[in-house]
Amino acid sequence: MGIFKDVKMSKAEYNNLFVVFYTGYLVALWPGAIISQRVGQKHFITGSLFLWALLLGMHPLVKTGKQLIGLRFLLGVTESQIVPSTTVLHQAFFPPKKSPWVQLLWWASGSFANVLLTMVAYKLIKDDGVGELVGGISSWKWLHIVCVIITMAVFVPLVVFLPNSPVDAKWLSTEEKVHTIAMIRRDHAGISNSTFKWSQVRECFTDPKSWLFMYVRRSPQPPSVHLTHRYASDSTCSSTSSPTTPRSSSRSSSSASASPPPRAPSSTSPSRSSAPS
Repeated sequence: MGIFKDVKMSKAEYNNLFVVFYTGYLVALWPGAIISQRVGQKHFITGSLFLWALLLGMHPLVKTGKQLIGLRFLLGVTESQIVPSTTVLHQAFFPPKKSPWVQLLWWASGSFANVLLTMVAYKLIKDDGVGELVGGISSWKWLHIVCVIITMAVFVPLVVFLPNSPVDAKWLSTEEKVHTIAMIRRDHAGISNSTFKWSQVRECFTDPKSWLFMYVRRSPQPPSVHLTHRYASDSTCSSTSSPTTPRSSSRSSSSASASPPPRAPSSTSPSRSSAPS
């Protein structure tokens, strides 16, 4: 998509983009969890989403690989807490038996966003090849611009309508709020908790389901990452002669703009990275 022609970047720097993103993601997880409890999930999600869009909008302005690596690290920082915060909101509105189904739909929406962005990227690459892009801007830059526009279109309604709990949900009547709270209480769950408890952290690390989930989630990653980086290394040699290569840059741009989350979690994406990757 023209990224190697516009950005002075070595193959090693390009391969580090993926690692740096998740480094920022992991570094910000713990402090993000504490801050979200203090400021409330609504303000944390909307603030993270705004910063994520701002950083994404700065990507087309970079000139060197080091600048791009720095932005990717900060992008991971802002995306890290989108999935946990939205999970807390789901559990505040739905009992434990229904919450996983709601989260399943949320994750499915992230996959749909990836499909949509892939179609947008294909159209941009096709138009870039015949010189029909507006303003003469490279297709990878336009992909980021489109993602920023979509993110801000989602950001504004969230600022107005996203609640911290059923109590301050503007779109629920008084009877619906009472019913929702009573339904949560019947399952011995809560709608709000601003206290960080180390006992819950200990429970997370000692619960076998946490480790099984981590294994299922991460076991496919090493082969896919290896293939992506190998393709990137093979394709960079011809990147300066063809406006549609390397294809791997599309993957890098898409992962930065896809979430939210979800990446769990983007992408974007917030996540997922995609929504809140």
